[in-house]
Amino acid sequence: MKLNKKKIVIVISLAIVFALVNNCFNYLSSNLLTKEKHLEIRDETTFKTSGYWVIDPISIDGSAVGMGGHDWTWVEFQSWFGGGNGSWSNPYIFENITINGQNSTNCIVILHSNVFFIIRNCTLFNSPYNNGNGAGISLYDVNNSQIINNNCSFNNGNGIRLSYGNNNNFTGNIVSSNSVDGIYIEAAQNNTISENTINGNTYAIQSSGDSNSFIGNTVNFNDVGIDIESSNYNVISGNNINNNSFDGLSLNDCNSTIFSGNSIYNSQDGLILIGSNNNTFSNNKIYGITEIGVTLLANTGKCANNLFYNNNFTNLSGINAIDNGTNNQWDNGVIGNYWHDYTGSDKNDDGIGDTPYQITGSAGSQDNYPIWDDGPEQPKSDITIIIVIIIASVVGAVGVAVAIAIILRRRMRGEGVISKEAVEPQKPPEKPEENE
Repeated sequence: MKLNKKKIVIVISLAIVFALVNNCFNYLSSNLLTKEKHLEIRDETTFKTSGYWVIDPISIDGSAVGMGGHDWTWVEFQSWFGGGNGSWSNPYIFENITINGQNSTNCIVILHSNVFFIIRNCTLFNSPYNNGNGAGISLYDVNNSQIINNNCSFNNGNGIRLSYGNNNNFTGNIVSSNSVDGIYIEAAQNNTISENTINGNTYAIQSSGDSNSFIGNTVNFNDVGIDIESSNYNVISGNNINNNSFDGLSLNDCNSTIFSGNSIYNSQDGLILIGSNNNTFSNNKIYGITEIGVTLLANTGKCANNLFYNNNFTNLSGINAIDNGTNNQWDNGVIGNYWHDYTGSDKNDDGIGDTPYQITGSAGSQDNYPIWDDGPEQPKSDITIIIVIIIASVVGAVGVAVAIAIILRRRMRGEGVISKEAVEPQKPPEKPEENE
């Protein structure tokens, strides 16, 4: 008995020691991990590859000469200068800069420049109205710039303004809540405006000039979405132009524009063409428009030879299209457009309506190949089904009667009747008795 009591005491003691050691180990591990985690967080938040500068507005004139001229040589000696030599392979860099224009001057102004440069990750706000010419970034007679991932919002004029420049690229910028335009382009060529978020301005994009591309932009909650004037050979593709108060897209005196893969939703008017010719519109969705989806107006020009195909027009509250131009085509000879209010049919189920869709307007236009699908064929009526069942029943009954008659006839002839002997096993013949 005493031995058993000693064993119990030893076991209990060992259990207590084990529990204490385990708790100490957990405590030490937890504290060490916490300290390491704090060290990691501290390193992440304090280590930066470059500084963030809050500076006064910048003005650069690439043509400036003499002492005090703010040319690109001057830029190289500024504390906020990010490097580069202005070549294609090593452009000048402005980055991580915050500038408050204090409603008195543009945040960044660059004039008469042909060098290559990048402005990126900058916040530029509160530039003045200046008769509509103020901007967070103002470029005049500038080529070869890249304006990337900046926030040019809350300016009293424009977010970004470009006048008379070529080969510039505006990508990934937030350009919102500016009093005039988000992005303004004047008489500029071969520029790319892509993947920008442009919300809450008077005009999201207002542009004139040839061979510019507007690709993949988000254009929401402006008074007017995109307004292009006096321009040729532009590409407008993959933009989401939604919830703008008046026009989604307006083309005035524009020729040979490619407008494809865009969405225009919930504006007063979707697309307006004024005196614009030889433009192509395909694979767009124009829907939820309260007044007119597409309007073609001759005005002082013709508004002729525009082509529309494979577009979706679904405007339940308004008119899908009005054509007051000349010789505009609403199909490409093979396929037309989807019209939510098409009243024809598609009897051969080829996805094309059997009768044309008539376009409202003085031109008397029509879509000869409207996209339409009646859905699967309707099931046969109940009467047809009943008749088929009756016929099948009669045919089945006749078949049964014929089969019975054939069997009876065979029995009467003894054909096909299986005798009892045929099914009972035959006894083997008895063995003859042997002669004694």
